[in-house]
Amino acid sequence: MSSATYLLTDTNETISWTYDRFLSNASIEKKDLSLFGFITGILCIISIICSLIFRIIIHFHGKISLSTEKSSHSPSISSITTSTDDSTSEF
Repeated sequence: MSSATYLLTDTNETISWTYDRFLSNASIEKKDLSLFGFITGILCIISIICSLIFRIIIHFHGKISLSTEKSSHSPSISSITTSTDDSTSEF
């Protein structure tokens, strides 16, 4: 950061940052930085979309497995009628 300098003008009292010196000393061009930022942004968007798709698949898989568990644990009609017959025979 020592290569970047502050330029202070007394008349306007504005501070301007000179990126050109910093970038030339680091041997990185502005085009490279913008391309790097673009690629990083695209990769972030792809990772967010993939994680959302993964969460949606897990969510619907959980609902499907819960619905199959409920249907397998539900009592059958014959067991309901036998239980009501047993309860009426006691009275």
